[in-house]
Amino acid sequence: MGDNNNQKNSGASATGKIPTVISRPATKQEGESAYLLFKQTVCPICDNEFKTRSVKSAGVRRIGSDRDLRPIFAGIDSIKYTLSSCPECGYTAMTRYFSPLNKAQINFIKKDALPKIEPTHLATPETYSYNDALELYRRALICASAKKAKISEISHTFLQTSWLLRGMRNNLVDGGVSENNPKILKLKQQEDLYYKKAFDGFMKSLQQENFPIAGMDENTFNYLLAQMSFKLEKYDITSKLVSSIIVNHAAPHNVREKARDLKDEVLEIMAAQKKAEEEASE
Repeated sequence: MGDNNNQKNSGASATGKIPTVISRPATKQEGESAYLLFKQTVCPICDNEFKTRSVKSAGVRRIGSDRDLRPIFAGIDSIKYTLSSCPECGYTAMTRYFSPLNKAQINFIKKDALPKIEPTHLATPETYSYNDALELYRRALICASAKKAKISEISHTFLQTSWLLRGMRNNLVDGGVSENNPKILKLKQQEDLYYKKAFDGFMKSLQQENFPIAGMDENTFNYLLAQMSFKLEKYDITSKLVSSIIVNHAAPHNVREKARDLKDEVLEIMAAQKKAEEEASE
């Protein structure tokens, strides 16, 4: 995993455990508590009962999304609150994958993940800073790998981590930090790394798993992959994915229209590339 220059004590300790960095959030995060609620959760590893934070289904105004479906809400970055983390044993996962676990997965986590994670032994804080959330995603990736989770779960966690880093970067830029600042460039580098890992894993999931994948139906998943491949400039893959959506009459009308718009963009870029290649060869 890439290091984060903005995170205190971001490296592993001498014992190999991930250091505890769940700190009191910065003042700017305090306003997020109005959009959050506590949910009682039971850890499937140690049976500890604890409270986890999640975004309220009502009272939060969604103002849009990025092209790759990353949600944008007024007053809160929801990506920080999609995980559950046991404060007693350290087991962490995206909430949708937190439980249930089978006996083999529990044993794998106890053996291969928990020795690398230092439990906080603290109550869940009112809100999470970006550094807090990034720490939890790193723990989630350790646990997902240890329990031999589906490729889609690991890829989904990679994607959410990438989205978190994007939100962290945007937050700093909105606060006046230059986009050429070394911290911003480092965050962008990390974001791109996790994004590529997510895309590669999702492409494997498409071949190996049945829908729904990562909670998404076929058309939503294909559209997400189309946007991701477009961002990664894999235009041949984008073209195939959007074409599969366009010809699928079961796909919602708005999704098909978005797929057509994306296909037009791809065709325009590919035509420009071909023209440039022809001119260069003359």
